[in-house]
Amino acid sequence: IKIAASEYRLVVANHHIILDGWSMPLLLQTLLGHYAMRGNIPAQTRSLSYRNYLAWLVQQDRSVSMDAWAKALGGVEEPTLLAPTVVGQEFSALSQKLQISLSESVTAT
Repeated sequence: IKIAASEYRLVVANHHIILDGWSMPLLLQTLLGHYAMRGNIPAQTRSLSYRNYLAWLVQQDRSVSMDAWAKALGGVEEPTLLAPTVVGQEFSALSQKLQISLSESVTAT
């Protein structure tokens, strides 16, 4: 967000399907580290390719993963809530585009 002629604030927003709460700090740490080094990142500290991770994942023993999940979900026989229901509140999952301008007083802190 442009605050003044040469002053900006970084705002990161994403849908949970793109980035989760565990991954967000990792992304920001990497992003800000690259920014601080002005893109001159030593080869040994560069981020690993997701393609390489997927190639590694394909080589793993699937039965070990299946056994671990079977143990973790053992006894679950029906759909399970991941978060409690909030009584009296209705939530919408409809997507929409929102464009707003923030005043200087709102963005001052």
